[in-house]
Amino acid sequence: ALLPRTSTAESVSLPPAEPPSRASVAAPLPTTPGASAGPVAERARSSVECVAGSRRVRVWIAGDSMSAVFGRALTQAANRSGAFRAGYESRHSTGLTRPDLFDWAGRVEEVEAQQRPDVSVFVFGANDSERLEYQRRAVSIGSAEWAIAYASRVARVMAAATSGGRRALWVGMPAMRSESLSRNMLVLNRVFRAEAARHPGVTFVDAWELFSAPEGAYAPYLPDEAGVPRLVRESDGVHYTRDGAERLTERVLSLLPRACGESPPR
Repeated sequence: ALLPRTSTAESVSLPPAEPPSRASVAAPLPTTPGASAGPVAERARSSVECVAGSRRVRVWIAGDSMSAVFGRALTQAANRSGAFRAGYESRHSTGLTRPDLFDWAGRVEEVEAQQRPDVSVFVFGANDSERLEYQRRAVSIGSAEWAIAYASRVARVMAAATSGGRRALWVGMPAMRSESLSRNMLVLNRVFRAEAARHPGVTFVDAWELFSAPEGAYAPYLPDEAGVPRLVRESDGVHYTRDGAERLTERVLSLLPRACGESPPR
């Protein structure tokens, strides 16, 4: 039987669109010659598009508890930049496997239809190792049936977030201190990456690479740009610290499409 959970939420409302408001459309920006694979490829994929029709791009960050500190950090940095109007919604103990606890797919469809953010940033997975129902039977993570069932839930969120030509960034899960949890996060990341490739307008952000030691293992401390070690993960071995959230914010902020004519930060 599934264990009961209690969901708590924190949020900053997405500011209303600035008039005049027109539909968001893709438009080309100059590309950087010689883009390589990995994080640079992520940057190139997002930076070749811009959002037309709004002076400041509206960004909505949403997800489970992994999005809490990160959501606050990205909202503050995005609003401070002057290029964005951002808000976030973080619901602890939720995910895509338990719509009975909180229906994220329905919530995304509601926000996309009513508030129409130009770009959505999603963080799911920390609570998504549970069994799912597939063809009237329970299946466990690691099975092909589970991956099919979970992918359909991810696809519903991605389809809603990119309707009408809008964009989405899907932040993958980092390595966890628990080896078994890390293995599950790799399963989730494979689903996220595959579904992002199937949905035009979705960019997968590789948090595993960003928060791992050189050999790909869990790393509670990582050097900043000056080479100073920073504690990037909480004592639970799962969540981001403020320094970790700022590390992820810097990556995601660099991938957000700007309004056409705006330059990305250097």
